[in-house]
Amino acid sequence: MKKVTSAIVLCAGRGKRLRPHTDTTPKPLLPVAGKPTLDFVFESLKHAGVERVVLVTHHLGEQVEQYAKLQRFFPAPNVVCVQQSQLAGTADAAIAALDAKPEWFTTPFILTASDYLVPTPFYKALVDVYASSDTQLAVSLKRLPEEELSSRSSVRFDDNGDVLEVVEKPAKGEAPSNLSANLVFILPADIIPAIRKVAPSERGEKEIQTAVNVYISQHKPGCGLEQDTPAEWQPELM
Repeated sequence: MKKVTSAIVLCAGRGKRLRPHTDTTPKPLLPVAGKPTLDFVFESLKHAGVERVVLVTHHLGEQVEQYAKLQRFFPAPNVVCVQQSQLAGTADAAIAALDAKPEWFTTPFILTASDYLVPTPFYKALVDVYASSDTQLAVSLKRLPEEELSSRSSVRFDDNGDVLEVVEKPAKGEAPSNLSANLVFILPADIIPAIRKVAPSERGEKEIQTAVNVYISQHKPGCGLEQDTPAEWQPELM
């Protein structure tokens, strides 16, 4: 049985699309009926068997650090915050977490966005599919209208339905499927060298999807699970 007991939660983003709400509150702490968004993530991670979490912070990071001290899901020593020095992409954020607690990431781990209002079973469903597969990594998938794929991603599959590639922002009409990758992965420990080697994209950011594609090309396809598209915070949820 492949256990997944550690997670990296990406909390660094500025949340420009949600201004002015994110001018004073970091995106992962925006409230839903009085409960911070991160509560949904933490509750689901705990339900999936996760025991240790690294939160990667940047914008208003001190508020996330305060949340980490007060959260009720994990013992305080098992939640660590690390500051990403600049917003240089998801792979760069992962490196910050890996450097902070390398001993936590010697076995498969979850890497996830922090702004999803996930239902409690969300991460466990992906862990269960991963644990029952013979693959080394797993990708959470969502189905999107064709017109949205060119601004997000599209996933290429082999004949067995396993993941061959995450294609970022495919040209219109060239998306390999109508399934896109959520920013939610289960990654093996031996992907870490590939994460460290990710070069900046045209936008100047180091993206975790690049490491995922390199790893798959050098090893074997990953498994994917189509899940309901996670809801994201809206002002009317306050």
